Amino acid sequence: MDTNLVEQRLIEKIRQLSSPRIVEIEDFIDFLYQRESQEQLSIDLHLLIMKC
Repeated sequence: MDTNLVEQRLIEKIRQLSSPRIVEIEDFIDFLYQRESQEQLSIDLHLLIMKC
């Protein structure tokens, strides 16, 4: 699926929400970003250990 189209649809949906809901979405996105970052760090650490 076209990423730009998905982004546009998501933005339109977010714009229709109340401010408190938008804050919740931002918090959730921050959570996802943090989890993804931690997962990548874990993978990198594992690869580093495997090289030793």
